[in-house]
Amino acid sequence: MRAFRPTDYNIVANEYTAHYLSDQFIGKVQMADKRVFEDGKSKAIICFIHLHENSYYGFFIVSAEFEARCVPKLKECIEQLASELEAERLETDSMDCKELNHWHKALGFELEGTKRKAYQGKDFNIWSILWERKE
Repeated sequence: MRAFRPTDYNIVANEYTAHYLSDQFIGKVQMADKRVFEDGKSKAIICFIHLHENSYYGFFIVSAEFEARCVPKLKECIEQLASELEAERLETDSMDCKELNHWHKALGFELEGTKRKAYQGKDFNIWSILWERKE
């Protein structure tokens, strides 16, 4: 993930998200990641952080060149990584705004609720995808 150069990509890092990108955080968690390629270029990195049992917290680092036509490939890669990890739950959160709400719905997430005034007085939504795994 560190090879995904911030100078080449738009990474929105604020106090809320910066800890996920820090070496201290990355070194302390069990994390799996998968790159999303389109036209031979890396367009996104999907990161799953193991929470417990078959539950993961996910976040995405999306390149400045990411386009709407890449969404199906990103969704496919989320499914592949979840299958490889035998994940039954993937959760994430994001600021409550029209664009991000649309983005999460397009990726297959369902809205679970809202953390009111979670960061700098702004509401953040909690999203999840659930899978039933056959034994």
